[in-house]
This record gives sequence, C-alpha cells and structure tokens, in this order.
Amino acid sequence: MNKSKAAVVANKVLGRVLSIVGWIVSLTMAMTVIVMLTDKEMFNEDGTPFVLIAIIIILFFLTPGVFAIIVGTQLVNLVARFKIYVGLISVQRMTRIDDIAASTLKPVDYVYKDLQKMIKKKFFTNAHIDYVAGEIAVGDVGYFDYSAAPAPWTPPAQQQGRETFRCYGCGAIGTKPRGAPGICEYCGSSN
Repeated sequence: MNKSKAAVVANKVLGRVLSIVGWIVSLTMAMTVIVMLTDKEMFNEDGTPFVLIAIIIILFFLTPGVFAIIVGTQLVNLVARFKIYVGLISVQRMTRIDDIAASTLKPVDYVYKDLQKMIKKKFFTNAHIDYVAGEIAVGDVGYFDYSAAPAPWTPPAQQQGRETFRCYGCGAIGTKPRGAPGICEYCGSSN
C-alpha cells in the first residue's frame, strides 16, 4: 500500500475510532453522573449531595470524551474534503487555489490551510503549494501558464498508445501506456 493511501486510510480509521470512543465515554459518564445525583445513598448525613464529586467526574471523563468526538469528526471530514480536492485537481485540472475555493464554496485561506494540512499528513505525495502563484502542484500537474497558448490537439491516432484510468487509492483520473499498470500522480499508488 502506498504512503498516501495508507495515510488517508489511517486518518479515516483513527477519526472513526476517536468518535466512537468519545461517544461511549461521554454517554457513560453522563449516565453515571445522573445516577449519582438521583441516588439517595449518595447523600451525607447532613443532607449535602456529592455534587463536587459529580463535577470532578464530569471534568475528568466527559471533557476528554467530547474532545475525542471533535478530533475524530475533524479527521473524518478532512478525508472527505481530500476526496473532493483530488477530484477537482485531477479531473478538472484545477490548480489555482482561488478556483478550488470557489468550487468548494470555502474561503481561500481555509483551502490554503486545508491543503497544507493534507500535505503535512502525507495525503498528497510530491505536492507543494506555491503561495506566490496561488497554485498547488502535485507530481507533474500544476503551474499551468494561463497566458500561454493551449497545447496543440493531437489526433487520436497518436494517442492510441495511451489510455486513462481511475486510481483505486484516491479516485483521480490519470493516463498510462495501454496495457501497462498506471501510477497515480496524486497519491502514488499503482493501479
């Protein structure tokens, strides 16, 4: 398994595990506190309840449970946004951060930070962001010269030696020699 696919799968699994554990801990602690506060045996002889103990239990167990839910949900959402970004970059050849932000209806700064997080977590291989040009480059994709003339069209007879494929790791579209295995230029997996 390539590094990019392994990173995406690991973060998705970690996010789901954190969310599940967080919900279990949070619900268990909430039920424990409710039982403690409604139990007649939990009162001192002078009639004061153990509210302080309930507050300590809430702070000690419920807070980490809620934190695990938040972090887990963020990781799962990050993986979902990665798939959207890969689709925009690979299928639509959209490398400008402004265009990606407009397509996802997110602020430009948000997309910059999101892509930087994904690069840092190794979701993209061979990727970097050019802040001056405002573009992302993944493999040999990126840095299109929009002022230059488009590449000349090649007739189908010259393209017969190549075919397109969809990456099993990230869903990107790529080209490869006909009959040969293709290597995804976005996540590095072989197909």
